[in-house]
Amino acid sequence: MKKTVFTTLFVLLAAMLFAQQNSSLTWFGLGLKGGYGTSFLFNKASVDDAKVTYAYYSPSYFFGGDFGLVFGDYIGVSVEYTFNNFSQAYDVQGAENFKRIISCKSNDLGFLLNLQAETGFYFDIGPKFSTLKTAMLSTTSSVGTIEMDRTNKFRPEFSSIVLGVGLKPLITQSFEIKIGVRGVYTFSNIVNTPGYIIAADDNVLYMPNYSEEKTNPIQLMLTTEFTLVFGKFGKARCGKNRFMFNF
Repeated sequence: MKKTVFTTLFVLLAAMLFAQQNSSLTWFGLGLKGGYGTSFLFNKASVDDAKVTYAYYSPSYFFGGDFGLVFGDYIGVSVEYTFNNFSQAYDVQGAENFKRIISCKSNDLGFLLNLQAETGFYFDIGPKFSTLKTAMLSTTSSVGTIEMDRTNKFRPEFSSIVLGVGLKPLITQSFEIKIGVRGVYTFSNIVNTPGYIIAADDNVLYMPNYSEEKTNPIQLMLTTEFTLVFGKFGKARCGKNRFMFNF
């Protein structure tokens, strides 16, 4: 994971140097962001299983902040740190019908390339590196609801790709608002325990006849971000390059 982070930083640094050479001003911003939507823990075997029904709306949300640089008017890079939650609900037909919900929380570090147009349209893309904090499983059957900690059955670290599109309804020299849609796809199989299938956690209420498949989370969320543009770097009246607060 460290090697991937360093590679990402190198690519972003190259983009920064290229953009800076073609722009007269570099803008500095601090942002608060958040999003809410749905998640889907894709596992081919469970999806194909007639006795397992996926809930196609399972709550997903994140919140956090970022630090960004914009070179000129169109190209920027940002580093974000967010607190993320994704989940998946299942209805399962076994010895008896029951409902199962897995809810995972992680701390995420993202590196994004930010592209924007004069119209306010923006596009974000980049990798995100997650550290799993908890994975809690809730099973509701005729005997009631049981909560179980299943964190040890999941990978402690995993990586994803982030894609975001939307509009900036407010753009000034000191403040911006972004509203859009964010999609996240996790490349890694988040389950690290051989034979573990979330929908058939205990192999008692329901015993499937297939081997495990990779489980890859997908998230789709509506997002909002508030950015304070606090400074800029460029030529001052004296003709020298310097940092200037944007107030």
